[in-house]
Amino acid sequence: MVSTRVLLVSSCAALILGGTASCATPRAPSGPSLSEQAVRKRAAFDLACASQEITIVQLSDPERIPSKGKRMSRGSWGATGCGQRASYLAECTTPLGAPSACTAVLNSPIQGS
Repeated sequence: MVSTRVLLVSSCAALILGGTASCATPRAPSGPSLSEQAVRKRAAFDLACASQEITIVQLSDPERIPSKGKRMSRGSWGATGCGQRASYLAECTTPLGAPSACTAVLNSPIQGS
């Protein structure tokens, strides 16, 4: 799985170096984006709710953040589960030639029970 991510990142880096930047939100080899995975993991902890019971929605398109030597993007996400909801800011960083890493931070008070 790690080697697949490296290939994915390398192909994104090649696209960026070639003049296009179509890889704003890093994706796992198949399934949800790395941003969504980070939000789900954080929301499961914050909401004290099993991750499979959480619904994640993207609230904003990823915004590219200018950075030298790496790609960075940031976007807003919402999480609902176990009678509660919260919003998150997810930030992803991809150093050229390295795997992506995403971090989610609670961006609102938790609402609900």
